Amino acid sequence: ADAEGNLWFGTMDGGLIRLDSERFTSFPENDQLGKRVYAITEALNGNLICGTSLGGTTVFDGKEYHHANAGEGFTSSIVQTFYYTPDGTLWIGTQDDGAFRYARDGFDHYTVRDGLPSNNITGFVMDGRQQMWIASADSGVAVIQIKGDSLLIVARYDVESGLASNRVNAIALDASQQVWIGTEDNGLSKITTPKDSTQEAIIRNLAIGTASEKEAVHSIRTDADHAYIGTSAGIFVWRGEKFVAISKKDGLASAEVYSIAVTRSGIWAGTERGISRVSYSDDFQQINVTNFGPEEGFRGGEVYRNASCVDRNGNVWFGTTAGLVKFDPRKELSPETTPRIHLQQIRLFFDDIANSQYVDTVARWSGLPPSVTLPHDQNTLTFSFTGTLHRNPKAVRYRWMLEGVNADWSPPAHVREVTFSDLSPGYYTFKVIAGNEFGVWSPSPATFSFRIEAPLWQRWWFQTAAGFLILATLWMAYTVRIRSIRRKNKIIHEKLELENTLLKLEHEAARLQMNPHFIFNCLNSIQGFISAADTVAAKKYLAKFARLMRLILENSRQEFIPLSTEIQLLENYMELEKLAASQPFQYRVDLKRYVEPEEILIPPMIIQPFVENAIVHGLRKMQRPGEITVAFHVDQEVLHCEVIDTGVGRKKSAELKAGQVGEHRSSGILVTTKRLEQYGKQRGVSAGIQIMDLENDGTPAGTRVIISIPCHRAGGPEETEGFDRRSDTGV
Repeated sequence: ADAEGNLWFGTMDGGLIRLDSERFTSFPENDQLGKRVYAITEALNGNLICGTSLGGTTVFDGKEYHHANAGEGFTSSIVQTFYYTPDGTLWIGTQDDGAFRYARDGFDHYTVRDGLPSNNITGFVMDGRQQMWIASADSGVAVIQIKGDSLLIVARYDVESGLASNRVNAIALDASQQVWIGTEDNGLSKITTPKDSTQEAIIRNLAIGTASEKEAVHSIRTDADHAYIGTSAGIFVWRGEKFVAISKKDGLASAEVYSIAVTRSGIWAGTERGISRVSYSDDFQQINVTNFGPEEGFRGGEVYRNASCVDRNGNVWFGTTAGLVKFDPRKELSPETTPRIHLQQIRLFFDDIANSQYVDTVARWSGLPPSVTLPHDQNTLTFSFTGTLHRNPKAVRYRWMLEGVNADWSPPAHVREVTFSDLSPGYYTFKVIAGNEFGVWSPSPATFSFRIEAPLWQRWWFQTAAGFLILATLWMAYTVRIRSIRRKNKIIHEKLELENTLLKLEHEAARLQMNPHFIFNCLNSIQGFISAADTVAAKKYLAKFARLMRLILENSRQEFIPLSTEIQLLENYMELEKLAASQPFQYRVDLKRYVEPEEILIPPMIIQPFVENAIVHGLRKMQRPGEITVAFHVDQEVLHCEVIDTGVGRKKSAELKAGQVGEHRSSGILVTTKRLEQYGKQRGVSAGIQIMDLENDGTPAGTRVIISIPCHRAGGPEETEGFDRRSDTGV
């Protein structure tokens, strides 16, 4: 005997035999019992009455069989159904010989000649008014009453009267005196019987299946609360006003349910593939199906329509294609015996993990490692397992879970292998349990624990180092950004200060653009021409003076002006100075190559103060005519202007100035010098002034002032030949 209580026998030449239980007992064909059993019922004395392929009936008392057919004054037709009335009368329906009523005084035989709808009888039921309802396979249902030896037809129900179909397979009466009629091709009809002869029956047809394809109804059983219908689409249980369906999806051995028997342990469904026992909760929310076939001890094959019954001892009998089969619930196997579950193999991707480089040792009894640690990219594992249950190996089902991935067990399934792929780094435990045919699961799962390492970039020390590096990078970026902002703010601040200084200097330059004494002298000279009636000269110099004033006012509003405009202003200024000078002088404007006065832009009123200084402090103090030369040349972004005079020189001018009172002191040179320095800083170029004394054999011969002015071009540079712009009195 094994751990499950099975007995094993070794034979000489018949192999190995296992005896698990006597819950199923088969009664095969013999000379008194046909090979096929079509109908079964328990007699009042406890014997079993069967309709078989031998025709007629066979009575079985548990030990012996007695067959009766036409030779015993009965019938040789196939018996399809049995029915006991409350008074103990047995009705027998045959395939082609009508109905028989058996009482203590013998048989009564009824056929279509006596008013039956057909000779192919499929069922009987007696209502509360003692009326017998007889169902036929081809002509609907007839309701009769027995009056002595005669048969009285009370009612007929067929398609014309509203019945779902004339092909009736099953009939039953429920606790409400409603008659259920199952048809072969159009579902169900439910007839509410009339309370008296003055009322008509109410027929309600209930379709099972779609409108285009109605399911066949094979068997009907009723109790105080339900109607149980076996159909070609499983079992339908009527609860009040709706059906509860139990189908092959719920675990039935087959969708074709030919026979229904109801016991306290559940619904017994006879199918084309053995039998199924359905247990359920009161609300039918929980349904458990246990199937019995050859492996479970049921060797009857297919169960025939309505061929089942429950005897007074609780045994369930089935008529099958292989004889008679009895199920004894007292010898039912213990549901507590569960399969022994164990892991068979673990594969890493496609190879046995025991052969991988990550396993050092394996258990001798299982061939599996006790545990394993895998790299992050070795993360697809397949677990193969099996549950050992000798008495019913095909009934074993499995549930599994992978702790770390699944929160609960998987649904039950017969598969014996499961794969987990793309597992994340972490700790895992695979668990699997096995259940028997009763839905009882092994108390202890088979387990296997393993770990998948995190990749380098997911480890704590790497993440910590990376965090510090990121923080350092952010801090560095923050520091660099702050420094950059500070530098930019400093540059902006310096630029604003520079622009503010330039603005102040330009305001100062605008205020000092022209010597008031010069303006006074110019106006006096013009007045002199007017007094001398020299209107031509007066108009000429008045026009020059007006033009000079206009240029000064226009330029004072501009940040940069063309060099040509500055030259015009200088020429007008020097012309007017010549008018007021006591000694005549000449001037010359010299433009070198690459100097295009229309394209070069410079700050306004930069050069005039130096020209004014040369005239006032150089030429006016001479006793002879002098000359001023203003020369321009460009070096990259700097315009170099040379103001050369042939005056007395700085030393002599200083001596003469020291002896004079109220001599004009020009502030324009100082302001212009500061402006040049600020413009140079703003443009990033060298700007300023250089003053040199000119001598001729040791004798002062004038002064040279070099003014370096930041400039830019309004257009591209163009080569142009140098030229002189002289006064009309110049050389």
